[in-house]
Parts: sequence; C-alpha cells; structure tokens
Amino acid sequence: MSVPVRRAVLLLAFHFPPEPTPGALRPGRFFKFLPEFGFDPVVITAAQTAPHPNVHVIPAPMQSIPDKRTVEGWGELVLRRWVFPTEMAIFW
Repeated sequence: MSVPVRRAVLLLAFHFPPEPTPGALRPGRFFKFLPEFGFDPVVITAAQTAPHPNVHVIPAPMQSIPDKRTVEGWGELVLRRWVFPTEMAIFW
C-alpha cells in the first residue's frame, strides 16, 4: 500500500482572510479546501492575517502620487489611467 503524494501549491493573493474585502474570499476558500485533495498550500499575501505557518505576509508598498513633472511619473500616470485603471496593487 503506497502513501499518497502531497504536492505544494503557491498562492499569490493580495487580499486574504480575515481581511474584510470581497477579493479575500476566493483565495481563503481555496486555501481551506486544497488539503482535502492532497495539496499543501503556501500563501504569499499583503494582508495582515492571523498567524499560520503556511501564510507569509509581504507588506504592500506605500501608495504614492506620481510626480507629473518627471517622465517616470507621467509614464506611471498613463499606465494607471489607461492600462491598469482598476488595479490598485499593480506594483505589489
């Protein structure tokens, strides 16, 4: 009789429970039910979560307002406006 092989899965989730955002629900449920199917999830998140050995927190950088007077600042404004209009955590 062989022992089933457990596989590791890396989840990258900016929002993660117990953070009260709708975006935290799906990765939280995924993390909860993966062990039932033979997977060991490891999470990297920006949310301040409860301590769990498989959840690692990398804080999000402070959101700054780009400087319109520089080429880099103008480029960032264009990217935020036209390429990533709803993505607040693109630089995380």
